[in-house]
Amino acid sequence: MTFTRSICRLALLLLLSVGGALQAVDFEALKQKAIAGDAKAQYELAEMFFDGQGIKQDFNAAFQLADKAAAAGQAKAQFRLGALYFEGKGTDKDLGKARALFRDCLNGLEAESAKGDADAQTKLGILYLRGLTGPPDFENAVKWSQRAATAGVAKAQYDLAGLHLLGRGTTRDVNKAIELFGKAAAQGHAGAQFQMGLACTEGHGMARDLTRARDWLRKAASSFDTDVADRAKAVLAKVEAGDLPPVKDLVKQLAAAEKGEAEAQFQLATTYGEAQGVAQDYAKALLWYRKAADQKHAGAQHALGSIHIMGFGVKKDAAQGIKWWKLAAEQGRPHAQFDLGLLLARGEGVEKDVVEAYKWLSLAARTPNARLKADATELRENLSGQMKGSEILEGLKRTREFKTPDAKPE
Repeated sequence: MTFTRSICRLALLLLLSVGGALQAVDFEALKQKAIAGDAKAQYELAEMFFDGQGIKQDFNAAFQLADKAAAAGQAKAQFRLGALYFEGKGTDKDLGKARALFRDCLNGLEAESAKGDADAQTKLGILYLRGLTGPPDFENAVKWSQRAATAGVAKAQYDLAGLHLLGRGTTRDVNKAIELFGKAAAQGHAGAQFQMGLACTEGHGMARDLTRARDWLRKAASSFDTDVADRAKAVLAKVEAGDLPPVKDLVKQLAAAEKGEAEAQFQLATTYGEAQGVAQDYAKALLWYRKAADQKHAGAQHALGSIHIMGFGVKKDAAQGIKWWKLAAEQGRPHAQFDLGLLLARGEGVEKDVVEAYKWLSLAARTPNARLKADATELRENLSGQMKGSEILEGLKRTREFKTPDAKPE
C-alpha cells in the first residue's frame, strides 16, 4: 500500500468523521444533559460515540443522539446524521436522506463558520471537499479546512493534509502534508497517526524511520476506530516481519546522475519530486528532469511537461508543458500521447485540434497498459462523435503515418 493511495482510501472511509473539534468533557454530566433534552449535549455525545473519543465507537448510539439534536435544528447534528445515512452506519444507508440533511445544514454551518466555530468550519470544508451539496469545490474546502486547522482542530489538519498531498485546491506539497499529519497525530487523531506511521515506514517525505513508524502505528492500532486500527496492524505486521521494499540509495543515484546517465537523472528527479526517502524538492526535481529531458529521455520529458502544466514548484506554463509532452509523445510514450490528446481535444492551454487529438489518442490506445488503453479508447470514441467523417479519416491517416524514433528508456 503506498502512502498516496492509502490517503485516498482512508479519506473515503474517514472523511465524514470529525474528531478533535470538541473539548474534553465530563462524560456523565454530558450524558445527563442529553437525556434531559439538551440538543447541544446530544450532538456532542453523538460525536464522541461516532469517533470513539475516549469511549468505544457506537454508531447506533451516535445515530440516535444525532437524530434528536438534528430534529431541534442543530446544523452540526444534521451534518452528522447525514454522514451516518451516507455511510450506512447505525442505520440503513440512504443517500437521499443524507443529501437532504447536508443541504439542510449548509446555511447553518456557513453562519457558524463565519462566526469562527472551528467544528462547523471543519464540517463545511468536508461538504465542499466531497461535493455533498453540489460539485466538489476544493478551493473552498481548503479555505475552511485551513481556518479550522489553524484553530487546532485535528480532523481539519488531517483533511488539509490530504488536500496538500493530492494537490486539490492548492499546490501539491508533500512536506506540508507531512507537517499537518504530524500535528493531527500529536493530538491523537488515529487516521493521522496511521499516515505518519506509513510515511515513516515507506520513507515518504523523509528518510525511512522504523522506530518512529512502530510508535505511530502502535498508537493507531490501539484506536477505537476499527478501520484505522486494522490497517495499522497490517502495516505494523509487515514492519515487524521485515517485509518491506528496499530504500533507494540516494548517494548512488546522485553519483550516477552526475556522470550524465539519463536514466539515473530521471530516477533522481523522481526521488525528489515524489519525496521518496527525502523531503519533496521541486527545484531539484526540475533540475534533474531537465538534464535527462535534454538527452531525449521520454519519461523525463513527460514529467517535465507535467511540472509546467500543473505548476509544481514553478509558475504554470501551458506552452512549456505542451512542448515537453509533445516531445515525449513523439518518442512513443503512451501516457504523454494520452495527456496531449486530452489537452488538444479540450483546447486547454492550446488551440483545440480534434484531428491531432484523435491521432494521439489512437496511438495511446495501442499501449499494453490495460487501464490507459481503455481510457484512451473511450475518450477517442467520445471525441469521434463530435467529428466530421473527413476529420476522422484524416486522424486515421496521421495515426498510420506516425513513426516512433529510437527513444531513451522510460
